[in-house]
Amino acid sequence: MCGFFGVFDINGNLASHDKVEIEKGLESISYRGPDDKNFYFDKYFCVGFNRLAIIDLKAKPQPHISENNQYILVCNGEIYNYLELKKELENKYKFYSHVDTEVLLPGYLEWGDNFWKKINGMFSIVIYDKLEKKIILIRDHVGIKPIHYMISNNKYYFASDYNCFFHQSNKKLNFNENSILSYFSFRYVIGNHSFLKDVFDVMPGEYIEIKSSVKNRVYWNLSLDKKEDKGENYYLEQLESEFEETIKRQLMSDVKVGAFISGGLDSSLILYYMSKLKNNIETFTTGFEESSYDETSYAEKISELYGLKMNKTIVNQNVFIDNMLKAMEARGEPNAIPHEIPFFLMSKKMKGKIKVVLSGEGADELFGGYGRLFLSPMEFYKKKYLKLSNQTELDHFLNRYAWFSKDDKIKFLNTEIFKNNFFDENSYDYLNKVFSECRELNYFDKMYYIMIKIHLVNMLNRLDRMTMFSSIEARVPFLDKKLIELIFSIPNKYKIKWKSNMSKVMSIFSSSDKVSERLDIPKYILKKISKNKVPDEIINRKKFPFPLPVNIWLKSKLGEMCKDVLLSKNLKLDNYINKSNIQKFLDDKKFINKEDLDGKKIWMLVNLENWLRSKNL
Repeated sequence: MCGFFGVFDINGNLASHDKVEIEKGLESISYRGPDDKNFYFDKYFCVGFNRLAIIDLKAKPQPHISENNQYILVCNGEIYNYLELKKELENKYKFYSHVDTEVLLPGYLEWGDNFWKKINGMFSIVIYDKLEKKIILIRDHVGIKPIHYMISNNKYYFASDYNCFFHQSNKKLNFNENSILSYFSFRYVIGNHSFLKDVFDVMPGEYIEIKSSVKNRVYWNLSLDKKEDKGENYYLEQLESEFEETIKRQLMSDVKVGAFISGGLDSSLILYYMSKLKNNIETFTTGFEESSYDETSYAEKISELYGLKMNKTIVNQNVFIDNMLKAMEARGEPNAIPHEIPFFLMSKKMKGKIKVVLSGEGADELFGGYGRLFLSPMEFYKKKYLKLSNQTELDHFLNRYAWFSKDDKIKFLNTEIFKNNFFDENSYDYLNKVFSECRELNYFDKMYYIMIKIHLVNMLNRLDRMTMFSSIEARVPFLDKKLIELIFSIPNKYKIKWKSNMSKVMSIFSSSDKVSERLDIPKYILKKISKNKVPDEIINRKKFPFPLPVNIWLKSKLGEMCKDVLLSKNLKLDNYINKSNIQKFLDDKKFINKEDLDGKKIWMLVNLENWLRSKNL
């Protein structure tokens, strides 16, 4: 796991000052790879690379250079099937180390762009072709590892981290004002846009070729073919077998491996398999001084059951406030949710103890863990059947999913400056594209596709940023390429299962909020394979969103800090928010308790303002 920063000049006019700036940008993300660094420079292409050594610790750092010197490659990530790939290639190509990424150039030479779909791993890759005078940027299948690029006339900058772009002088960076509505709707900027103008993300499962123009290509996607039902027992057997093989693959390491543990089903099942396959595992969890928000007792039970050493991070209001700016620096953009701060602190605690951590991201999106959303199509169909609404599926999804509701935006934002639009054009276009891709599916089935395309990317951004800032590589077994393809082939009736036929009938007369976990069993098949591996108490626990007492804190010190920021005279967001409504809201202190959403929304406003100040935008 590593980090890189570089530039490609299509006219071949790079000079020594470009290399100096790349060096400075690379230094700003030294946390992504503190073990070693290396550079490549010619008049067309310059790249710097920071290495976090995980496999073959004594190997030389990237870039990798082909035997004929035509291709230069850097990669941030891990290639889990590199030994199989190496076996196919070693009769034709020479290998000089045991590093997993060494298979990438031979693989590309052998199979071209068809090679990306053969890789099972997490990765962001850059290839420079000296003969063709072009670069290729490739991102893994679901976006576990980030890669961004910036267009500046004839120069194309690329990086593992947004922070790098502030160290080049070729282009002044400006705030992308269109990102405001996307942020308050989705908690990040969806699609390939970012908070910065002319800075874009390579999308999951895509590669981009940059020569005289930018060309996007999709090399992998979730299968939308009709799912053949092979029976529950078949899927149970396949899932159990493949999950154990996945954990084996993802334990590949020459350094110590640990695990996040929440006390929930997903992380507990990962720990069960880890404890079978590896000794001396350390676990890490986080909690709060407020007992009603603290779930560390469940994490402790799991750690004790598997005989593992647990490291606990307890967060209070003062610690939370003191680390807000640091967690934002780690993210490189406004943080998405307040939970990132405990996540950031937990990652800090790992440093010096482990270098690799396994985490449970992806299980909820793949197995229907968010009942409120995955069951919400029944309300759409019910209203459509009764002719009570003419909403499209997209509009229904937006109303159900958006973090700030329409009323929130009217209350907290200056909607006139957005021409009374509640969603920005880029977000709406991207959502239209996603809905169009899965248009042949019914709305229930679409939700699984949409959540992976929309929701999961943000979760993975959080995971990568918070861990890598402490030089920790995070791996996500549920998103292993072979496993995700298997899970997506399982009929959805095995993911969310009605408790009885009567439950299904009763659901017609209720909302998805009230139905989930009362009338159905979410993540049914995952719970089934967890039986006799994870305690029933954990399997049957009602899903509870990562609790964080923001509403309570908003009535005291956090609230005063929010006032100081949002009601200040030199407010960067002055034209975009409704200060008088915000002041009244904070003064009244009548916050709705549901999932502390009021506190989280105010925190987001503060977070965006702090980021604009920190970057002087």
